Amino acid sequence: MQQPLQQQPQAAPNSAALEQLHDKLLPLAVGLHKADKLAGAMAQYKDNAAAEVKSAVRDVVQRLLPALLAGSGSGGGLLDGAVQGAATEAQLADQLQVRMCS
Repeated sequence: MQQPLQQQPQAAPNSAALEQLHDKLLPLAVGLHKADKLAGAMAQYKDNAAAEVKSAVRDVVQRLLPALLAGSGSGGGLLDGAVQGAATEAQLADQLQVRMCS
């Protein structure tokens, strides 16, 4: 018989951290709103977050791509048949860039 799941002990620290974040951000958000700059700040935040995600994905792909290409050369690799053989790192990078931008 399985024991019931217990509540996670991190719930209290997470709520405390969330409250601290709220306490720090609320005055900033109110000030930006009063100065009519909140929309611009949020748009800039969105752009920065998207750039960070793209950079992280790009870094992971650059680290994993050589292993994927090496595996595809042996016939039993991780890449599907459409990409195997003729694919080069530059072609795959271009394909990723197109997909990330669209």
